[in-house]
Amino acid sequence: MAAAVAPAVAALMGGTADAEDDDKSKGFKVDPNWPKALPDRWITAEVAGNAVDSKDHIWALTRSRATPDNFTEKERRMVREGRAQRSPTVIEFDKSGEVVNSWNLSGTPPDNMHGIFVDYQSYVWIGGNGGNDSIVQKYDRNGTLQRQIGVQHMRDRLPARSSGLAGEGAGHLWRPGWRSRRARGQGTVWSCAGATSR
Repeated sequence: MAAAVAPAVAALMGGTADAEDDDKSKGFKVDPNWPKALPDRWITAEVAGNAVDSKDHIWALTRSRATPDNFTEKERRMVREGRAQRSPTVIEFDKSGEVVNSWNLSGTPPDNMHGIFVDYQSYVWIGGNGGNDSIVQKYDRNGTLQRQIGVQHMRDRLPARSSGLAGEGAGHLWRPGWRSRRARGQGTVWSCAGATSR
């Protein structure tokens, strides 16, 4: 987990660097001691997204509860033998790297989680970019599903020569995820439509 999350989290904690400003990006450093050891022999598989909330807590969205393909053969063997267990899907860390909260998604979660955002009211938003994903879900800090936008597996069709924007269908979502970590204003949710959005 530390190897997967630390570079991204170090960058998020240090601020945002513009691609054109090399001096800022040289100031980011990986903290090899962050996060602390995960409890209960957790393994996370892929980390599909991370976010920073108003308390400067880091939220990680893992694919640990998805298909076994998200784990290496060694990790699958460790789970089978009881030497490790899959982590919860959502993990909240404090600034020091301690786990302060964790939970699994409820309802009908995205097939392939791809993005997490924590808004100004501390609600946690999760989208997916699997082939049939068509929902964004809103959870409270403790993992209780508050709202779902879209209907899972009912997505828009994209035009043949798409720019990645929402398609011509009935207004359903198409592989939603999060491209931005910045708040766009109170009461407004911004998400991208598809993994090819620009």
